[in-house]
Amino acid sequence: MISTIPAAMAALTATLQAAPGLAGVQVLQGPPTTNIEPDAVLVGFTGDVSEGAIRSTRLTADLGGRRDQETYQVTTMVSSFSGDTEMDARMERTCAMVAEIDRVLSADRKLGGAVAQARVVEVNLGQVQTTDGAECNAQVIIEIRAWAR
Repeated sequence: MISTIPAAMAALTATLQAAPGLAGVQVLQGPPTTNIEPDAVLVGFTGDVSEGAIRSTRLTADLGGRRDQETYQVTTMVSSFSGDTEMDARMERTCAMVAEIDRVLSADRKLGGAVAQARVVEVNLGQVQTTDGAECNAQVIIEIRAWAR
């Protein structure tokens, strides 16, 4: 296969869906198409449907040029909202979900053999009060390294 991205995205999503610390959390690949749950992890989504969420680079991995090392960063949106204005609870919940993602990836860096390495490399937190209540979001950047071809 020319790219490992499809298999890696499927493995990452399945791994997070099975994570004990994310039980009851809506875990989807890409943006939600209908109702979003109060706690959600959206794999391969920045929060803006017009933005790309996966950045990929490839380098030749051997002298003969038969294998490439593919490195990509997958933006994953982690979100918690409520109907009240209590921001501290939303921040705590969002950070707990991010910590669970990091814990799960630390326990299985290869995503069941789909990639060579997956790890959290950056977290960007934001919070907002909306007409629907408090919301805290984190863009979690997951770096994946894999062998292609």
